[in-house]
Amino acid sequence: MRPGHVGLLGLVLSLAVLVVVPGISAELCVRNKTKVKGDGKVVLRGKIFRSSEGCSPGSASVLDLAEFADADAQATQSGRIDALTGDVESLRDSLNPLRLANVVTVGKNGGDFSSVGDALESIVDAAEDKPYLVSVGPGVFAETDLLKIPSFVHVRGAGSNVTVLLSARSSSTDARGAAAVELLDGATLSDVHVVNDTSATPGENVFGVLLQEGTVPTFHLDAENRTLVERVRISAVGNEADVVAGIYGRGGVGTIRDSVATARGDGGQLRVALYLSDGGRILVEQCKMQGSRQGAGPAYAVVGINASAVIRGSLLVGSDTAAYAAGTSGMLSVQQCVLQNVNAEMLMADAGTRLTVVGSQFFGGATTAGGGTIVCTYNTSFLGTAVDCS
Repeated sequence: MRPGHVGLLGLVLSLAVLVVVPGISAELCVRNKTKVKGDGKVVLRGKIFRSSEGCSPGSASVLDLAEFADADAQATQSGRIDALTGDVESLRDSLNPLRLANVVTVGKNGGDFSSVGDALESIVDAAEDKPYLVSVGPGVFAETDLLKIPSFVHVRGAGSNVTVLLSARSSSTDARGAAAVELLDGATLSDVHVVNDTSATPGENVFGVLLQEGTVPTFHLDAENRTLVERVRISAVGNEADVVAGIYGRGGVGTIRDSVATARGDGGQLRVALYLSDGGRILVEQCKMQGSRQGAGPAYAVVGINASAVIRGSLLVGSDTAAYAAGTSGMLSVQQCVLQNVNAEMLMADAGTRLTVVGSQFFGGATTAGGGTIVCTYNTSFLGTAVDCS
């Protein structure tokens, strides 16, 4: 609310108190053509101020508060009082033209809510023709429950360096129980840092952001294509965990853009920045995907198990493998990226899958493994030499 609006609201509410106290003699003075209508209602158009010495030259006297010194006079002026005070919520909205519909704010101080989870639960009517924005201010917001972002809702922070959504969630059987944030089809997450750190409770799955299918009504089949993660940092941490994934796309369809996803931990079965399965279809643009480990257990940048992804202009770093097309079907297309690994093969493809790398740079060698199809075209090493992945 603008400072001028705050002052006006305070003055109006102060008047409502003064008029019921006998013996007060003061005038409410208004400049700039403010006047009292014939029905006794006040037209507030100018700058309002109180004066116990009368209105100064150039201003008009709107109300003489001495008229309200006794109860009878007060009753006769009820119309004026109602016109000045009215409903507090309506007055607040009328004095704050910047208050937008379908916008929910979350902040440490001054927001509609202090919890992102509470803000999301308050939205019960989001639809294609009634989208919502949840605006989250700076700070670390520790959340216990899964942050489920409904379709047609956009959760936007103040920046991935200043708005942190912190969780410590894990599960051995339930994907939702292991995730910090879930995006339903057509939802958007931007400008935040999602942290799911369960290093203190090893042995279970840990996911940062979860994308799943089957959540959009059949009457709007293209909503899933608008699911978006943009300008987001995602950190998933778990020691001795079964699977640690920054982003888990289990059948989900969406776009990940200008974001960083990391998965790290010591021991366990798998650490992977982008983990796709069950027909998931993801477009990745201008991102960094890094899977790292301390100790035993593999770590990958991207793994697609019977799933597909197109990855453009991104950095793929895996302690073991940069890109792995796994399962019996699916496709990974890597275009104009930088690939780096340390310990194992750079590229892997199981029988029945296809992995294509075009116009990219390799740092660490173009070694391959698996019985699937791996195609490399127009790639170079950092030394400028041609790379053959066959």
